[in-house]
Parts: sequence; C-alpha cells; structure tokens
Amino acid sequence: MTAQIGEILLIDNQQYLIAEQPLHNYFKLLKHPPYFTPPSPTCWRGYYGKWELRNDELYLINFRGYLDNFDEVDLDYLFPQKEEIFANWYSGIIKISQGKLIKFDQLTHTSIYEEDVMLCFENGKLIDYIVHSNCINTEREVEI
Repeated sequence: MTAQIGEILLIDNQQYLIAEQPLHNYFKLLKHPPYFTPPSPTCWRGYYGKWELRNDELYLINFRGYLDNFDEVDLDYLFPQKEEIFANWYSGIIKISQGKLIKFDQLTHTSIYEEDVMLCFENGKLIDYIVHSNCINTEREVEI
C-alpha cells in the first residue's frame, strides 16, 4: 500500500495536509460524477484539491485532475468560469495535525503528531472545532 498525497488546506496563509477529500461529497451528489485517472500510485483519486478556510467558510481555491489520457484539467472543468467555489456541499470533519511528529507507522503510513484539531463543518461553514492532545502532560495554545 502506497501512502497517498493529501489535499492542502490553507488557514491564515499556513498550509496543512489533510487526508479528507471534501470533493468526494460533491461527487456523490452528481448523477454522472467525473472519473479521474490516477497520475501516480500516490494519488489514486486522480486529482489534487487546494482548500482555504476563510471567514469560517470552506472554499475550493485550486484543482488539478487527470483524465483518461492524462490530460490535465483545472477548476474550470468542475465549476466553469469560477476561480474558487464555496463548498456548501461539505458537512463533516477535517482533521489537521499540529506540533511535533510523535510516531510514524511504516505499515499503515499513519503519522501521529502532538495535537489534532478537528474542524467541524456543516454546509461548508465551520461550526465548531475540537483540539485533541496526543501527548501526556503537554499544554499548548492552538490557533486556527
């Protein structure tokens, strides 16, 4: 099993890798969802998304996908004439990790950091967040 490249979430100009795929929720709403070809073993979903949390709202700000013959498409392919799109279809949790790497499991390709911040979304709007410490006797301030 090859580790998969995460999508990117920008929060206050800081980039975080996320494992969640908010576009998957959008594709489930479509009668004929697009099919993308994996460009490499590290991206079986066949596309890369870049997101931004702005004013407590989730936006898709960049997209790169690959079609059958590896033709590259951008955001305009999914959302014609849009430079960004408010992700009002997304309800769920996006996890971002912060702090130092505590443990990496080579078998499952999972990383554990000092803290996980769970961002809770409803219809694209941030409604809550939860900070989970993976360390014992550690206190840190978290900014999101």
